[in-house]
Amino acid sequence: MGVGTLRLHDAKQMAAAIARHSEMDRIAALRRYEILDTPPDGSFDGITALAAKLLGVPIALATLVDTDRIWFKSKIGLDVEQIDRAPGLCASAILNDAAYIVNNAALDPRTLANPLVAGEFGLRFYAAAPLQTHDGFNLGTLCVIDREPRQIDEQEVEILRTLAGLIMDQMELRIASRRIDEKRAAIAAKNRELAILNEEKDGFMAMAAHDLRNPLGTVMMMGKMLEEQKVGALNERQLRMVSAICESSEVMLRLVTDYLEFTALGPIAIKLTKDDCDLQELVEACVRDHAPRAGEKSIGILFHRLQDGIVAAVDASRIRQGVGNLIGNAVKFSPAGSRIAVRCLKEGEFAVIEVIDQGPGIPESELSKLFIPFSPTSVLASDGEKSTGLGLSIAKRLVEAHRGEIAVSSVVGEGSTFSIKLPL
Repeated sequence: MGVGTLRLHDAKQMAAAIARHSEMDRIAALRRYEILDTPPDGSFDGITALAAKLLGVPIALATLVDTDRIWFKSKIGLDVEQIDRAPGLCASAILNDAAYIVNNAALDPRTLANPLVAGEFGLRFYAAAPLQTHDGFNLGTLCVIDREPRQIDEQEVEILRTLAGLIMDQMELRIASRRIDEKRAAIAAKNRELAILNEEKDGFMAMAAHDLRNPLGTVMMMGKMLEEQKVGALNERQLRMVSAICESSEVMLRLVTDYLEFTALGPIAIKLTKDDCDLQELVEACVRDHAPRAGEKSIGILFHRLQDGIVAAVDASRIRQGVGNLIGNAVKFSPAGSRIAVRCLKEGEFAVIEVIDQGPGIPESELSKLFIPFSPTSVLASDGEKSTGLGLSIAKRLVEAHRGEIAVSSVVGEGSTFSIKLPL
C-alpha cells in the first residue's frame, strides 16, 4: 500500500469519525426534546393536515429520525407508527439543510432501489423539509408523499419549509413549557421546605416565648410585692432598684406576649370560630379591660353607645383581641389629661368600630408602615413604654381574617382615629 493510499484511508477514517460524532450530537439534541413516543398532538396534526391540503397530496408526515427507526410524530394518510431507518427517505433528507425533492422515485438513481419505491407501497413522489433546531441539528422532516409522480414548484417548497418551521416552533414550545414546569416544581418544593422551616422556627419561638412568660410573670409579681413593701421595709435606694426591676419585667412580659400572639397567628389562614355577637357589648368590655391602665396615666377613656342591636357573626375572642390592641395602642401614646373615645356604629351592611385619641398624631409619611410587623414609627409613647411594632399588625390580620378592613387617619399634634370595618 502506497503513501497516497494510506492518506486516502486515513482521510476516510477521519470523515467517518466526524460523521459518527456529528450523529451522536444530533441524537443528543433529539433526546432533549423528549418527544419520541409521545401521544398524538392536535397542534402537530393540524400542521401536517395543512401540508397535505396545500400541496394536494394524500400523505403528509412529521418524522423524527432516531438511531434505528423513523418515528412519525404526526401522520396524515398513513396508519403505521414508524418504519426502520434503513429504507426511510427521511434519513437521507436530514443530511442536508435544503429541501429533499424526488419527483419520480422510480427513475431517480437515489431512490429507484428503495424498498418503499420498488416494493408494494409504490412511492413515487417525495418532498421533505428538515426539522432544524436553533443550534443547527436536523431532527427529522416534514414530508409529503404521493404514489404518483408529480412536480413541485419553488412556492410549494417554501410552504413546506414554513410549515416545518411551525413544527419546530411547537417542539420548542414543548421544551420551554417543560422547563417552566420544572422550575415551578423546584420553586414549589423550595417553598414547601421554607414553609416547614418557618413553621418549625415559629413553633420554637412560640415555645420559647411561652416558657419565658411564666418566669417573667413571677419576677414581676415578686418585684411588685417588694415595691409595695409587703415583705418588709426597703430603703430609698432599694426601692429604686426594685422599681427598675418591675418596670423592666413589665416591658419584657409585654414584648414576649406580643411576640407570642404574633407567632400564634402564623403565616397561614387564621382559624375562626364564629358566632353571633353583640359588638356593642364586646367593645364596651374592651374599654373596661383598658380603663385601669388609662386611669394610671390620667387618661379619660369613654365608650359611646350610639346604637343598639349591632350583631355580627365573628370570632369574639379574636375581635376582642384586635380591638384591644387598638385601644391599648391609644392608651400607650396618649398624654396625661387627654381623652380616648371608643364607639361602635352601623354603616349599611357593615359594623364600624372607631378608637379616637388626642395623642401626638402620626406623620403621613409613616402611615404606610403602621401595620407592618416590627416597624415602629418615630412617635414615642407618652410614658416611655416600649413597643414591638406587632400590636397593629396583629389587629390587621385578625380583622382581615373576618373579611374586614382596618384603617387609620391622623393629624400631627391633634390625634389619630383607628377604625375597623366588619361585614354584618
